[in-house]
Amino acid sequence: MQVPYQQSIYCNDNLVTVSNFGRCLQTVKSPVEDFTTYAARVNKNCEDFKLSALTPDQFKCLVFVTGLQSSLDADIRTKLLSKLDEDASSDLSKLLSGVQKWFSLKKDAALIEQASSPATSVNAVRTHQKHKNQLQSAQQQKQQNSLPRSPCWSCGEMHFSRDCTFKNHKCTNCYRVGHKEGYCSCFSSKSDKLIPTKAIKNNGRHGNKKKFSQQNKAVFVNCVQHAKRRKFVEVNIHTSAQRSSQSIRLQVDTGSDISIIDISTWNKIGRPGTVLKDREAKSALLNSIKLIAEFPCEIQLNGEVKSCKLFVSEVKFLNILGTDLCEIFDLWDKPINTVCISRIIQPTTADRNAAISSIKKRYAKLFKSDDSSVCSKLQVELHLKPKAVPVFRARRDVAYAVLPQIERELKRLQDRGYITPDDYSDWAAPIVVVKKSSGEVRLCGDYSSGLNDQLESHEYPIPTPEAIFTKVGNSEISSHIDLADAFLQVQVTPESAKLLTINTHKGLFRPNRLAPGTKPAPGAFQQIADTVLAGIEGAAAYIDDFIIGGKTTHSITSSGS
Repeated sequence: MQVPYQQSIYCNDNLVTVSNFGRCLQTVKSPVEDFTTYAARVNKNCEDFKLSALTPDQFKCLVFVTGLQSSLDADIRTKLLSKLDEDASSDLSKLLSGVQKWFSLKKDAALIEQASSPATSVNAVRTHQKHKNQLQSAQQQKQQNSLPRSPCWSCGEMHFSRDCTFKNHKCTNCYRVGHKEGYCSCFSSKSDKLIPTKAIKNNGRHGNKKKFSQQNKAVFVNCVQHAKRRKFVEVNIHTSAQRSSQSIRLQVDTGSDISIIDISTWNKIGRPGTVLKDREAKSALLNSIKLIAEFPCEIQLNGEVKSCKLFVSEVKFLNILGTDLCEIFDLWDKPINTVCISRIIQPTTADRNAAISSIKKRYAKLFKSDDSSVCSKLQVELHLKPKAVPVFRARRDVAYAVLPQIERELKRLQDRGYITPDDYSDWAAPIVVVKKSSGEVRLCGDYSSGLNDQLESHEYPIPTPEAIFTKVGNSEISSHIDLADAFLQVQVTPESAKLLTINTHKGLFRPNRLAPGTKPAPGAFQQIADTVLAGIEGAAAYIDDFIIGGKTTHSITSSGS
């Protein structure tokens, strides 16, 4: 009766036996499980496995089969389970011999499969590939023969010049017909043999590389480095329609018979003269330059004033001094560097010191240390918001070490009339002591404690850096002016002065000038600064910082006056 029982394990219930065996060996205690429950579960899994009903050989075979967990051993695992079903008396030696026999049969089957594959199919593939490569080589050779060795000189594309689609195209740069924009220097209507730069750079099949590199270098020098050799003159042009002269920079061109300015320069001087029709001049390349106007004027050059005639062209930035003006001003017998400005000449330290000394001497009163300058043109008025409530703040304690400096500053402001002692005020703000780089102190009212919330803003724009650069961008040198006690030079109305009262350890003081720290102060002072500098060319202001720009030191000192 033992064999039928063994067959029931290996034949009818073999899957259950294997699964029970795996469950028995993988029994693990759960962290939330107590030991009593864990012991009961171990007992149940072992009873389900029925370990006592197996012989030692059967148990060894079962361990051997269940240990084949790899996917590579799936086929052999299935074969061994089938063998255990057929023979319940199997042991490890029989299983091992079955495994070795199965691998031998698998190897023999692979040899038979390799021997049955025909060798002619490989030769057919190689023959077809060789024929395909020959066809591709022939097509590429045909395509290469249909392309030129270098790109087209008129447009830069890889085709022959006779097939170029720009043969009838008019260039908007040089106004010649037959090439694309950007290829003016590579194209010649007279068929002169000029090697294009683009062709030299893109085509690497030329044999004489040294020759091409030398020609490319020559084009680079002529097209890029010529700007440093240009010569310019500064002239002042005055017409009958102008009240003042206009400074213009002209490029010296001894190859031009006439002097020309562009239309933008013509607009700056009021568009004087007579409008021309059907008048043109020829350039060095025999291109037409349309002349739209001419006008008589007086030109000042190096202190000499002569009556001249200028022409106006539509070509942008075409401002040239021709041989007609060279003849009028007798420039042929003068060294060109004595009349031209070929580069920006920076003033020396001696020039700057001389200019500063001249300004200080001319306006000695403004540079006195005890001067109490005041802007007499206008007064600033502060406006309260509707339903504003007076704010009175107590004084703040300050360090005893700075009390002498504070008292000296209060006395200075009082002596110059900037502040006035007061016994009563509905408004008062504590002071803030700011130490300067010189060691002295600046007294400012802390109007953020209440007054600024009750005041209307002064709606005037503060300039941006871009706006300032626009005004002084054409200058070659500049001068910076920093006003001393800038806000204290502007008077306020008596009603506004009551609002600015400050509370100190020496009592109440009423400022008579525009106090720093108030909300309307920056916008009000900026408006005054722009009004003062109106009409001065090359001058701009950012609140109390003024900048004056010009071409020369003399032009800056003249603007400063």
